[in-house]
Amino acid sequence: MIEFQQLFEAAFHEFGLWGLVIAFLVLGPGFTYVRTHNTRLKIETKAQELLYQFAQSEHEQANQLEMQLTQASQDLTEAREEIYQLRLDLQQAQHELEHVPQLRERVQSLNTQVDELEAQVTDHSG
Repeated sequence: MIEFQQLFEAAFHEFGLWGLVIAFLVLGPGFTYVRTHNTRLKIETKAQELLYQFAQSEHEQANQLEMQLTQASQDLTEAREEIYQLRLDLQQAQHELEHVPQLRERVQSLNTQVDELEAQVTDHSG
């Protein structure tokens, strides 16, 4: 396809200024249409590229947020399991503490019995 600029130059060289004016009047609307159309295509192409880049960026950001959410959910589940285990350990420790006085009394009772048996053995053997 011959460029409009080449046509204008050819008209100017062939017919002078009047040729250029006539060529511009005849070809001007087509020139304007083609330039406008080309400019519109370039703008639409650039807009599509920008839209694609934006969509890709948003998709990547959504994926990152999804991974962070998944990790946070896993961390929360692990923390809940740890809390549950700590509560069980606490209950066990409290249960054991409740029996400490009973154990102390039982140990004292056994000590007393051992002392009594020792005294009896010492009395009979001596």
